[in-house]
Amino acid sequence: MKHTSPYAPGDKYVPVADGLRAIFIFIVAWYHIWQQSWLSPNLTIGTFTLDIYPLIRTGYMWVDGMLLLSGFLTFLPYARAMLGKKPLPDAATFYKKRAARILPAYLFCVLLLLFCDALPNHMYSSPKWLWTDLLSHLTFTHTFFSFSYFNTCLNVVLWTLAVEVQFYLIFPLLAKAFTRKPAATFAGMVAAAWLYRGYVTLFVASNNIWINQLIAFMDIYALGFLGAWIYVQMARSIKPNFAIQILMTAMSVVCLYVLWQLVLRQCYVSGYEALRTMQMRNRFALGAVITLFLLCASYSVTALRYLLSNRVMRFLAGISFQFYI
Repeated sequence: MKHTSPYAPGDKYVPVADGLRAIFIFIVAWYHIWQQSWLSPNLTIGTFTLDIYPLIRTGYMWVDGMLLLSGFLTFLPYARAMLGKKPLPDAATFYKKRAARILPAYLFCVLLLLFCDALPNHMYSSPKWLWTDLLSHLTFTHTFFSFSYFNTCLNVVLWTLAVEVQFYLIFPLLAKAFTRKPAATFAGMVAAAWLYRGYVTLFVASNNIWINQLIAFMDIYALGFLGAWIYVQMARSIKPNFAIQILMTAMSVVCLYVLWQLVLRQCYVSGYEALRTMQMRNRFALGAVITLFLLCASYSVTALRYLLSNRVMRFLAGISFQFYI
């Protein structure tokens, strides 16, 4: 099916994903700014005040959305090949593209912080701490150790890049498995995440370092795979019309309502351990609703698609990784 509108869905490009990526990263960044400033996250227009405290207070939740989009978009070419019965993308090419996208900005950030902040300010108390912190970041293993996860003198939010790179290393194997046995692979990825998070919830006293390990996000990546597979199916079989757009728009609104309820549920939990436990319990539900919204919004009315895929959103999505770093 030929699409003439830049906002229309197609199996090679997902316009609304641009908007979602920009929104997720903006909320996460606002959350970190709020953490440092503790400014009231309200929007005031005249006499009207919009209290968005719950959204910003739970901004960390949307990292899950960022990782889900990563799984969705990286698996999209595999889904096209799978459903078109064509050869799967080359793994070597995948690794080269990921390295070209990740490494320059990441290495610049790490070295900039090292030479312009950590070393001039004598933040490392010993050469051992310096080298172990630096090497763990250069090898994307800094999520495994408390000295580089909690006490790093480099950018603490870089833990997400460690999870992403660890995922990229095994992605071709997972993607190939999903193309051959989608149901079994999806179930295995979900089960691995649920068993891991269940164990952490029940038997680990402090879950801080455990919540953000790769295995804890495997169901989020699995939802990304499933979403990409469904999206390609929809793009090749659905011819959008007014009735479909109205239905998909209504479902998108329902998804937004459910997402807001998840935000409220997370916002008012007291205590860091309880917050992280609730986040792990709600992780799959959050990912499932985001996936459904992505699919529905792609076939919604033009106005909603335009809000998520206009030139500004595409620009912000294009610089989102560098901005996040």
